Amino acid sequence: SGELAARFAEKIGVALEVSVLESVPLVHADADAIVRVLANLLENGLKFTEAGHVRLSAENDAESVTFRVEDTGVGIHRANQEAVFERFLQVGDVLTDRPGGAGLGLPLCREILRAHHGHIWVSSERGKRSTFGFSLRRADAPRTSDAGPDALTSRG
Repeated sequence: SGELAARFAEKIGVALEVSVLESVPLVHADADAIVRVLANLLENGLKFTEAGHVRLSAENDAESVTFRVEDTGVGIHRANQEAVFERFLQVGDVLTDRPGGAGLGLPLCREILRAHHGHIWVSSERGKRSTFGFSLRRADAPRTSDAGPDALTSRG
């Protein structure tokens, strides 16, 4: 899926950048599910970016690992930012903002991350950029009563 994204980025003339250190710690997660989330966010970034870049990054603190997909695409109006996580809802003008599918990708991402006791958010400036981020608890973080799945994965 990463190779496919790289080919698509090259085809449309958008730089696909990855900024993930080798030292990113393991997280409590289902690897396939988290790869699905990352693939969806990268696909969306590429779909809505005509020039510039899409960048995947990961950073960590003592308790969690935060992944971000940042693009220089069309952006999302502030009033619509929470709505992008609703099922079957597309925001913006589908004739000028490049149609985005059935409206299930971001809601699916949110559900996957909720199942992992993580959360997803968006920060965007209309006409300039969007950043979608999510955090997951580190595998070596102290256990809490709301701990997620026992399967472990790293950066994917």
